Amino acid sequence: MSELYCILGSEYRLRLELAAFLARHGFGDDDLNIGLLVPSVVADHPDFANWLPTKYSFAVLRADWREDEGWLTEQDLDTFDILLLLPDRALPVVDQMESMRPWMEQYGCTLGRIFTVIDCATLKKYPQLGEWYDACIHFSEGCFWGIGPMSATSGSRTTRTSSISAKFLVYWAI
Repeated sequence: MSELYCILGSEYRLRLELAAFLARHGFGDDDLNIGLLVPSVVADHPDFANWLPTKYSFAVLRADWREDEGWLTEQDLDTFDILLLLPDRALPVVDQMESMRPWMEQYGCTLGRIFTVIDCATLKKYPQLGEWYDACIHFSEGCFWGIGPMSATSGSRTTRTSSISAKFLVYWAI
């Protein structure tokens, strides 16, 4: 039975970095078979190979969401211990999250965690993304703030802070 980790956010590069970090350090077992599920629009992007971190240890798989059909995958997911899902940022996040349960039951997956990666620079440039991020955070157990020239501040849903790298600041909802 696979364990599913969902990584929400607006920037695929940051979510891929988090996926690679989790694959290398997040599960405590180097022998796990890990699959990364990305939308076809991402996997088919000409720069996708450049977006992947140089050191990653997962198989890249396609997972697409359709409003009338839910989640669709063509691969056999039974061989994976861990699945890292990066939902399509251009489609309704609430609908994608609500359709995960039947998809997980179909493939025999259990839910590990749901994370949101917030790109502070993009949020500063496009403040209207705040409501979209609120929907992502509603489903999330933890948030990773991609930090750079702009610093992140804690919201009312978070109580602990720790740094996992120079690129992320972690806020954990308790």
